Amino acid sequence: MSARIAVRRFPSIEEASAQLAEDVADELRRVLARAGEATLAVPGGTTPVPFLERLGAQGLPWERVLVLPTDERCVPPDHPRSNERMIRAALAPVREGRARFMPLRTEDPDPAAAARVLSGAMAGRGPIDVCVSGMGEDAHVASLFPGHPALSGDGEGAPVVVARPDGLDARLSLGPSLLAGARMRALLIAGLAKWAVLHEALESENRSRYPVRVLFGAPGSLKVYSAT
Repeated sequence: MSARIAVRRFPSIEEASAQLAEDVADELRRVLARAGEATLAVPGGTTPVPFLERLGAQGLPWERVLVLPTDERCVPPDHPRSNERMIRAALAPVREGRARFMPLRTEDPDPAAAARVLSGAMAGRGPIDVCVSGMGEDAHVASLFPGHPALSGDGEGAPVVVARPDGLDARLSLGPSLLAGARMRALLIAGLAKWAVLHEALESENRSRYPVRVLFGAPGSLKVYSAT
């Protein structure tokens, strides 16, 4: 593995999630002690649910933490596929209103217009303090799927971009610049297939084919928590 990538392997997603929750909580405490408030980006899907449940049990001044998803489908917030719905259900401080939550959606039904509004809101906030990402078996992170224009420089600097995966809901995603620029970057994966894809990405220079590479080259190290 690259010197910029610190990898820990665990026998189960529960153990990986528990360690990640402790490490994220420790980093949030450091940020809060230094800056007074912190920004935390978390992934959607099913893999991060145990992590979010454990993180929510950590004793933190959650009222000073802003939580946002790394990506969101363009569906209502109560839709079964909504990442916001999953995060609210799994992360108790958000569900109970103790943490602030910034949804990746607006009232505008046009994804491009929503992305512009959200980009403006994110542009003045500075880097994300802690960003936890997941990864698909095609190496996508957030909703940056292989071949997304932002991966090859078209709109790379936009804080929020639109993704239109074939056959799937349109999505809004944090852009490469925000994901790469997070002060702490962590990747949570489960299964041998994703472990193999991560190794492929490390051997390749092709970020368009392996979007997870947006997390690799930024200052500081990427922390990988792998349940394999």
